[in-house]
Amino acid sequence: MKKKIIILLTIIIVLINTTALAVGNNDTQLTDIQDHWAKDTITQLIGLGVINGYEDGTFRPENTVQVDEFIKMTVTSLGHELENGTSYWASTYIDKAKTLGLVKNGEYTNYTRPITRAEMARIIVRALDEEYPDNLDEYKSLITDYNAIEDNYKDYIVKAYCKGIITGYEDGSFKGKQNATRAESATMIVRMLDEEKRIIPELKDEEEQQTNDDTEPLYMIASETGERQQVETPYPQLIPHIKRGMKILGEGEGYAQFSFYPQSQVYMQLFEKKEDVESPIWVQKPTLISYYFDLDGDATNKRYYPYNVAFYNIDNAMAREKFAKIVEDIAPEAKDLIMGEFNKKLTDNEYGKHFIEEINGRRINIKTSKMDRGIYLYIGLKVGE
Repeated sequence: MKKKIIILLTIIIVLINTTALAVGNNDTQLTDIQDHWAKDTITQLIGLGVINGYEDGTFRPENTVQVDEFIKMTVTSLGHELENGTSYWASTYIDKAKTLGLVKNGEYTNYTRPITRAEMARIIVRALDEEYPDNLDEYKSLITDYNAIEDNYKDYIVKAYCKGIITGYEDGSFKGKQNATRAESATMIVRMLDEEKRIIPELKDEEEQQTNDDTEPLYMIASETGERQQVETPYPQLIPHIKRGMKILGEGEGYAQFSFYPQSQVYMQLFEKKEDVESPIWVQKPTLISYYFDLDGDATNKRYYPYNVAFYNIDNAMAREKFAKIVEDIAPEAKDLIMGEFNKKLTDNEYGKHFIEEINGRRINIKTSKMDRGIYLYIGLKVGE
C-alpha cells in the first residue's frame, strides 16, 4: 500500500505537469467542478496540496489529454523516473512504454493528438499485472455499444471495465472513440493504482437481466441522420426481440451490422468477414442472415409481418446456430415446424416449398426455393398483441 501511495503522488505530479496547470494555493476554489461527476477524484488531487487548477480558478475537467501525456503518466505510475527527451520531450517515455509493452510500433502516427477512451483502456490493461475472471464475456452485455467497438479494442475495454477502472456512461455505453478528458484520465490512473477506488460493475442474474432488458428503452443510431434516438413503435413487444436479435447476431463469430430508420424499420445483417461490414453500402455483400423488423405496419392486415428473417446460405454452420436462436426467440411455438423445413432444405438442395400456417393464432409464413440455399420467414403478431 505504501508503494501505491508513493506512486499515486508521483502520477498526480505528472498529471499536473503534463497538462499545463498553473500553481495555486490550497484555498483556491475551482469554479467548474462543483457538479462534475469526477469532483471527488479532483478534490483528492487538491487535498494533496500540490496544485489546484488554472490561474483563472478552473480545473477544466473536460479538456482533452494527449497521447504522449497519458503515456508519460502511465510509465511514471509504474515507478520509472525518466528525463525528458532532447528534441521531443516525450520520446523517452514513449520508448520506455514500447519496452514495457504498453505501446507497440505503428499504433500511433501522432502522439500529440487527443487520446481516446479505447486507447487509454488498452494502455492501462497492458500495464496491469492482474488476473481476470473466467466469466469475462458476461460483462460485454453491460456495455450497450459493445458491438460498435472496434475489434482490436474490445478485449482491452472489457478487461478494464470488469476491473472497475474505466466505467461507462449513464446509458451504459462506453464510447471508445470519444476523446478522453482530464477528469477521466485522472480517475483512470487513480483506479489503476488504488483498487479501493475502483467501481466494479455488478453482474445481474440471467432472469433479472432479461427482465431489465425487456423493460428498458432501446436507443440506436439513426442511419440517415447519425443521431442517437429511441426506437419507438406502436408494438412495444418488438423491442425485447430487437435487443435479443442484436445480441444473437453481435456476439460470438461473424460480424453484424445494424441499421435503424425511425418510425420505419430496424435492419440487421450478419456477415462472415469483417471487410464485408466495412465495404460501402452500394457494394453487393455476401450476407448470411438478414433480420428485419417492420416497426409501423398495420396489425389488422394479415399481410403485416413485423418479423422477417432471410437466411441466405444455410450451409454456414456459424449462421445456422444463430438462426436457430432467432427462431427460438421470436416463434418458439413454431420452432419444430420451421426447423423441420430448414432440415429438409439442408439435406435436399432441390427442396422448395412456400406455405402459411396459423399456430396459436399467429401467422407463420415459410418459404424455401429450388433456386437457392436459403430459407425465408415472415412471422406475424400473436393474436391479442
